[in-house]
Amino acid sequence: MTRNQDSAQPSTLVLSPHLDDAVLSAWHVLSSPGDVQVVTIYAGVPEPGFVTDLDRAHGAADSAAWLERRRAEDQAALAIAGREPIHLDLLEVQFPAYDIPKVRQAIAGDPTRFLSLVVNEEVLGTAPETLVDLVHDHLHPWLAVYGPAGIGRHPDHRDVAQAVVRLVGHVRSVHAYADSPYYLFDGLPSWIGDGPNPAADQHVDEALQALVADPARLERQVVRLDDEALARKFTAMHCYTTELPAVQADLARPGTDPDMMRYEVYWTVAGAGA
Repeated sequence: MTRNQDSAQPSTLVLSPHLDDAVLSAWHVLSSPGDVQVVTIYAGVPEPGFVTDLDRAHGAADSAAWLERRRAEDQAALAIAGREPIHLDLLEVQFPAYDIPKVRQAIAGDPTRFLSLVVNEEVLGTAPETLVDLVHDHLHPWLAVYGPAGIGRHPDHRDVAQAVVRLVGHVRSVHAYADSPYYLFDGLPSWIGDGPNPAADQHVDEALQALVADPARLERQVVRLDDEALARKFTAMHCYTTELPAVQADLARPGTDPDMMRYEVYWTVAGAGA
């Protein structure tokens, strides 16, 4: 982390696990003034000639071509906020899951259960230290870093979240954003909504307890996008034609509503160590 600061205005780095997470979860950061860099971790393109059952369920005939299309969609979506993506080459968890016969068979039987089928497979995941090394060249001491909080327990989100908290003390500030739409699966938490929602609160609290040993180190901020900002966010979201139907299905769950996407939440991580 020895690069020279070339502007008086601090730089911002948004770490996105997948090709849409930054737009879904941190639009207020992407559309803010100043220098914002977006790095997508799991944007690797697999070898051509096969399709995973998850990709097939989303409409793909070849996973490599599907990933190339998703990369192009990400570039179009981020351009709406005036940002240019940086795509790293790590393969998202669906690909190592495809190589495990019992997991592959289970996903083929019901792709809608993908997350519940991979979340407890101990061999599926990336060491946080590996991810820190992977993004090292994009870091510098005056940087504000935003990454996922790991809500929803998706292995890729979980591992990037653990990498992000390891940056405390090495960059100017570290912020963990609420993973959308995962954090909305039980509706708005009580501290956003009009009334108590213990299920949503627990969903978030469990993720934060897994993120840091002492959740008191986390200072919460809630951002409410105005109508104009929300409309631009929806325009960007609709660039992701490959994955949009799955997101829309998540937002059609009982107790959820697309308007909830106007609420973006992040926690500033204080202190040294996780």
